[in-house]
Amino acid sequence: MKKFDRLSIALVGALLAGCASNGNAITPDVSKVNLQNTTALQIAVGTANIGTTGTIGLNVVATFRQQNGDTAALVNTPTITGPSGFVVPATAPSTDAGTGHISAAAQNANPNIPNPATTFGQSGGVYSYGLDPFNLTTSGAPRYPGNPGVYALPFYSGSTSTAVNLRYVGGPPAYAFFNDGTYPPFFAGYSQGFTTFNAAPVTGAYALSVSVGGGNSNTPAQTFSASANLTDLAPLPALPAPAFVADGAGGGSGTIAVPADPRIVETMVYFVDRVTGLYFAAGPLQGTGTLSFSLPDSLGACAGSGCQTGSKATPSIGTGDAYRVYAASYDYPAFEASPPASKLEKPIIAASNGQADVTTSAPFSSTY
Repeated sequence: MKKFDRLSIALVGALLAGCASNGNAITPDVSKVNLQNTTALQIAVGTANIGTTGTIGLNVVATFRQQNGDTAALVNTPTITGPSGFVVPATAPSTDAGTGHISAAAQNANPNIPNPATTFGQSGGVYSYGLDPFNLTTSGAPRYPGNPGVYALPFYSGSTSTAVNLRYVGGPPAYAFFNDGTYPPFFAGYSQGFTTFNAAPVTGAYALSVSVGGGNSNTPAQTFSASANLTDLAPLPALPAPAFVADGAGGGSGTIAVPADPRIVETMVYFVDRVTGLYFAAGPLQGTGTLSFSLPDSLGACAGSGCQTGSKATPSIGTGDAYRVYAASYDYPAFEASPPASKLEKPIIAASNGQADVTTSAPFSSTY
């Protein structure tokens, strides 16, 4: 299995396990790690010019990493608390709607106790790059960063349309090819680190609190905290939808007209085949103006390492498949902070002014 994020977790309690040797139970060696000394939590906030809703919202970027850059804890419960005047809209779940906080539900193994209706639910946590629904839960298939897919954004859009709520997933060719069966099953791609909310941003300090541990472990829960300031409410310019021309062989080429704003550092273009569920990404594209990108023909799912370049290669987008192409521009080095290449405990997730602003496009939708 290839390494996409080792997902190693610093233990917060004793591992209760044993094995048999000559009929005797043996307890393996156990080491406890103080997460406070081995992990770092970061948050950056900014504006989000949301192309699918035509509104200006809040953008949040977060990292929670060990010193080697891997995810700090596979089960955690985050809460974002905004400054005075920040109000979560009525379209949010009841626990958060009308308040100044955006929350997740703590782990609950008792089916007779209902979970509170929160924005991130029980599955939401902070990982090596972003807020995502990867928490281990009490039911369903195994979860890990990349499975299931990342959140559809923005939160609180008031719409159920997949043309409004888009998933920003890092796939090939921007990232190394992983659709060859050598990665964990159902791995969708890499988180892009940002989370947008259709909630009016206000200036001030935003605090991120993350609870780890507790529950059935022998170690009390530990709480991690980080904060970031939003000082400038001027959003990045609106980003138009990309233009894309299919080449008939599974890929194609296109352009994106990135507005002339000196704050924009880079742009990523995202693709999704709505039939196969495969995600692709192109970039990072540097600068502004009309920028070109392409999707190679043979990045579809195939069997065996290197199969995308051999006789077993399959089209990136299948004939007759519905697909979407959309983009995001950032005022900070978003791609450079992304796993698997980024192994820094504290990657750069903000521009020089301390903010993380993003502008996202509406999708270009078609059938191949």
